[in-house]
Amino acid sequence: MKRLKYGVCQWCIPGDGMYAARLASMAGWDGVQLDLGTYERGMPLTQKAIQEGLKEDADRFSIEYPSLVINDLTVHSMSKNVRNSSEGAIVYELIRKGVEVTEAMNIEALMIPCFFESYITTESELLNTVEAFRYCCELAQESNIDVYVESILSAEDQLRMIEMINMDNIFIFYDTQNYDAYTSFDQIEMVKAFRPYMGKQFHVKDGYKATSNRMVGKGNGKVLESLRYLRDTNFSGWVISENFYDRLPIRKQSENDQMASSMLDLQVIREALEC
Repeated sequence: MKRLKYGVCQWCIPGDGMYAARLASMAGWDGVQLDLGTYERGMPLTQKAIQEGLKEDADRFSIEYPSLVINDLTVHSMSKNVRNSSEGAIVYELIRKGVEVTEAMNIEALMIPCFFESYITTESELLNTVEAFRYCCELAQESNIDVYVESILSAEDQLRMIEMINMDNIFIFYDTQNYDAYTSFDQIEMVKAFRPYMGKQFHVKDGYKATSNRMVGKGNGKVLESLRYLRDTNFSGWVISENFYDRLPIRKQSENDQMASSMLDLQVIREALEC
């Protein structure tokens, strides 16, 4: 088994994942991180036909699915809604369906981002979020699924949140640009604090005055420094690109073959982690 595998997010691939496995494989990636889809559109990956199609594509193109993400929880707030509210019911349905799909597709991990509507800014929001994650972890534990939290909390608050959840299958999903993009916290200090709690997956992206809008190493953050630190601490697992290859300005590099840009990123990422 390879020590490092390289994936790309479904929402970063042209067509929003329509031919994700094929395009990722052609560009040299090992896997695709999937998105459950929105509650309003019926959470597409709950559909058995779509699950079977994705499995067939994975076999055909030798692609793996390292994790499933519930991105719609950045719209339906975990932090601002209690469980027994109408919006809270949607939050918990998204979590339950996410676990069910992860299990049905034999995916090893489920990731939940705490961004935008699910930002955590008060103690009560933290408590609501902890309750939602504990529910998720308890469901996931029955199927040996790891659960990851991605946030921009301070190191102290993020580690306190992990302690409050108090489950063996909860991990931190580190991202190489989020702290530079959204906070005044030092990106390298954060990865050092999170390293013992990171599990086997993280995001890599770069940008300038925004996220995911520059090739890796070409933005204004400490992305390569993060990658080298993880190399030096013997990270093993999935390295997943969240750069937007189908959006401006990155797609300008290769309008007719947008995934060609991802091949250049993959080369840079490999060199930072393996050389």
